[in-house]
Amino acid sequence: FRDPLSWNELIREERGLHHLTVWPRRYQLPARFWLQNPRPGESHGNPWDTPDPLKVIGIRPYQPGDPARNIAPYASARMARLMVKQLEPVTERSLEVLVHPKTAEHHWQGIDRALLEDTISLGATVAEAAVQEGLVTGLSSTGAIAGHVRGYTLPAKKYSDAREFLTALAWTQPSGTMDDDLPHVLARLEPRLSRGTTLVVVSPYWPDDLTAILEPWGRRGLLTVFLTLGDRPRQVPNWVSACWLFSDGGWSRA
Repeated sequence: FRDPLSWNELIREERGLHHLTVWPRRYQLPARFWLQNPRPGESHGNPWDTPDPLKVIGIRPYQPGDPARNIAPYASARMARLMVKQLEPVTERSLEVLVHPKTAEHHWQGIDRALLEDTISLGATVAEAAVQEGLVTGLSSTGAIAGHVRGYTLPAKKYSDAREFLTALAWTQPSGTMDDDLPHVLARLEPRLSRGTTLVVVSPYWPDDLTAILEPWGRRGLLTVFLTLGDRPRQVPNWVSACWLFSDGGWSRA
């Protein structure tokens, strides 16, 4: 503060500065979302696929409803009745959440703030739900946060809570280089993609680069789920396992 003649000056410095982070809101996932994505202990494949021999822990008689691919042919012939392989449950399935918060086709069209908020919130919803399901969960985004201006990839771990994910998403900011940054984010994410991984892409748009990079993984069994937003569903490749549209606070299968 200064007096009118500027003879005296009083400067007060506020040292008690606190930062407040407001986590994104979370929505209710569609009722059949986890039915489309394996829970821990489940495995999917073709009926003729041979189970991993390292997971076979015994042989037992066939029961109605057992998958045909679990039938043990040699044990069945020896026992003169159908026998199936008893498998060890798969407990370390993983889920990767990729948030691409691009709200317009061209960066010069500006940012749709409501669409951006919902995109971030859907990413937070899936990440928190995956942690609660006990999945090994990772989070990536083409948006920028402090120290990562060209997108970020958080380590995939089995968290006891989702606070780190929610905090990162709360500070995520869109940029004009998100499409250019997408290949670099996917390059960091690629070593974590495998047949036992579910990749959930959250974005108002399906980028062409995503098709070119993920198509080989999709054909090798990577389970890809697309959560999109807006007034109409987006065109996605046929190897995408499921596509959900979030609009006006509700879900529809696209």
